[in-house]
Amino acid sequence: MKKIVLSGVNMTEGGILTIYKNVISILRTDCKIQVYCLVHDKKLFEEFIGLENFHFLEFPSIKSSWFKRIWFEFVTSETIRKELQPDVWFCLHDITARVKVTKQYVYCHNPSPFYQAKLSDFFIDKKFFLFTKFYRFLYAINIKKNNAVVVQQRWIADSFHSFYKINNIIVSRPVNKAHEQNDCPDDNDKKNKGFTLIYPAIPRVFKNMEVLIDAMDILKKEHPDIYKSCKILLTFSKGHNKYGDYIIDICKRKSIENISFIGFKSHSEIKKILSNECDGVIFPSKLETWGLPLTEAMDAEQNLLAADLPYAKETIGTYKKVAYFSPDDSHELMTLLLNFALGTAHVNGASKEQNVSNTSNNKWKVLQDWNELKELILMD
Repeated sequence: MKKIVLSGVNMTEGGILTIYKNVISILRTDCKIQVYCLVHDKKLFEEFIGLENFHFLEFPSIKSSWFKRIWFEFVTSETIRKELQPDVWFCLHDITARVKVTKQYVYCHNPSPFYQAKLSDFFIDKKFFLFTKFYRFLYAINIKKNNAVVVQQRWIADSFHSFYKINNIIVSRPVNKAHEQNDCPDDNDKKNKGFTLIYPAIPRVFKNMEVLIDAMDILKKEHPDIYKSCKILLTFSKGHNKYGDYIIDICKRKSIENISFIGFKSHSEIKKILSNECDGVIFPSKLETWGLPLTEAMDAEQNLLAADLPYAKETIGTYKKVAYFSPDDSHELMTLLLNFALGTAHVNGASKEQNVSNTSNNKWKVLQDWNELKELILMD
């Protein structure tokens, strides 16, 4: 019976935790394997505890320091490997472990090393600014020992090829199905003026939340009656990190009371909000390796207001209930929000994926969904 190790001791929230759970979900359909999941906290995986042939090993102290994380990847992992003797070692959180194993993969989905940080970012969040530089180095260690480096989009495959001079890159889309729609009219025939939009995101400088504040500020000044019935939900609260507190403080200074900070929400809670409380998802992020909230919005057949950037268009593909805006133009976004509130926005902006991906269109092997990734992991 084949033994597989899934290593993700740092994956505790947001999209990365969803990725870990999705990989477990695809592997649970195969009864001829033993899977050892290295996790931070078993409680985060309660729905999988007790599954036959799945074993969860906790390492709760790893997140307390970078030294412990590095020690785990480059020392502890080999000790675990000697004990378990796995056939496949799959590092799910960016860093390639130092292990002697027949087959090894790394799943890289943190785009931070490729973010062009500005000096202003340093003053907002010094830790994140330095992290972007440090993580680029961590990506490089042992990366050439992998059978394949798995990423989520073509643009990041190009970046890895350019930075690390590797060719064994596979683009694996973190979805279960294609979001195809045939005839989808503008789905913005609102009976009431106004909207509630959600931006499910952990606060990071590249999440570009300032443009939401500026757009809502303009809307409030120029169309106060419409503004009163418009709300944007952000999924964090004070104390999450320095950038999050910075965003909250800006809202207070500008008296933008219609941006609400609802705290961290689990994947299931986000799905409920999308289904019952929102008119759509707004996504102004400047940097993503996929943008899982975009996929979740498409699963819920919700409206999307998304940054007009290649990552968003590759993720959204031919889905039609979308309108794009410049992530740096708050006036353009305000106009889109106004029209969306009035029911006159043209939310039918599907792009042809082949026209938005870069010159590497046919350069990398592309896995279309989770099942194809499973076949890669189990391949002899």
